[in-house]
Amino acid sequence: MPPTPRPPSQTPATPLLAAFLHRDSASPARVPGQGLVEYSLILVLIAIVSIGALTLVGSRTSRVFEEINCRLSGGTLHIDNGNGNSMRCRT
Repeated sequence: MPPTPRPPSQTPATPLLAAFLHRDSASPARVPGQGLVEYSLILVLIAIVSIGALTLVGSRTSRVFEEINCRLSGGTLHIDNGNGNSMRCRT
């Protein structure tokens, strides 16, 4: 469908604006599989955030379970952050 001509008083001032105003009203063409790629990118982003969160929280969670295990066995947890043997249960 060709664009309808406008009277001179309504003609846009720039060619870019003219191209925008006379564009087709149909939505842009979608490539087959485009939705799949978008969902894949979202899934990858969620995976990266999840791995980061578990990495940060994982060491703290491990320490809590070590302390619970040690206290249930009747000992106290000794934490020494410098010699490689950071968590030891002393009974």
